[in-house]
Amino acid sequence: MSTSKPSDLKDATLFCPHDHARMEKVNVGGVMVDRCNACGRLWLDDGEMKRLLAHQSTVEEADAGPFGRDSAREALGGRVCPRDKTTLLEFKHPERKDVIIEFCPGCRGVLLDAGELRHISGHEASSWLKKVQSLVRW
Repeated sequence: MSTSKPSDLKDATLFCPHDHARMEKVNVGGVMVDRCNACGRLWLDDGEMKRLLAHQSTVEEADAGPFGRDSAREALGGRVCPRDKTTLLEFKHPERKDVIIEFCPGCRGVLLDAGELRHISGHEASSWLKKVQSLVRW
């Protein structure tokens, strides 16, 4: 039986669900996010996306934008949560095919490709994002 506390899990080193590279912890406006140095994907724990989206400056600082060498969406195997290994669910934007939020129903974390946080912060994605938020309640 594990004696890990939720705070222990949050402090653990994460590995990217896409390429399994180590993710670095980055403090963005007081929000500690995990970013993959290899592909630029972001792992946002429960509540972090809402806090980042509150200010455009934190969106731009957190999201490194597209990484040129990583154009493939396919992961090395199935994508699972870096915290609890639950299979991630996908929510595709109905009009923007380049925006797909991957969500963990277990810990309620979110995986975003490099550049997606910037797209999500735009006005055109806000109504879709509210629908997704109502479904997953992050």
